[in-house]
Amino acid sequence: MFAAAALACAAVAASPLNELVPAPRSVVERNGEAPQSAIAKVRVVRAAVPGAPADVADEAYSLEVAPGGVTITAPGEKGERWARVTLDQLVRLSGGKVKCCAIVDWPRFRWRGFMHDSARNYLELRHVKAVIDFMHDYKMNLFHWHLTEYYGWRLESKRFPELQKPESFYIRDVGRFYTQEEFKEI
Repeated sequence: MFAAAALACAAVAASPLNELVPAPRSVVERNGEAPQSAIAKVRVVRAAVPGAPADVADEAYSLEVAPGGVTITAPGEKGERWARVTLDQLVRLSGGKVKCCAIVDWPRFRWRGFMHDSARNYLELRHVKAVIDFMHDYKMNLFHWHLTEYYGWRLESKRFPELQKPESFYIRDVGRFYTQEEFKEI
């Protein structure tokens, strides 16, 4: 019982700003909370973010949450996208009661990715989409999809349909592959 009470106290004391994943370059907490109406007002300013390294400057952003609204400063769409991901994290983690703050961030690495080997471990399309959604939430920008291997050719071939015959697969997930339409959808 004591452990449960200690965990409850720790959860109350923790700030959603400390729970952002991945952790931003700088977070400055300000007094007050931004009401829901302010969170809905997002103003975007196209400008460089000071201090961002040249190789990732296009993904840099600053995010200002204030009682009057939210301001995203980013040089382009990539930085704006990551700022909106951070804002979504704040809203989810705080239960909609977002503290006023200023966040500046950019990626540590140009490529941040995940590789799924569907040739050996076939995933249904909905699971591949879930992986990509997860990657987005963690600000990853590269999905490597391994579709061919001696275990199987997982991409539909109109020119060589024999590649999709069961005897073309080795042990795992025999006959399972992605259609060209599914591939385009991903």
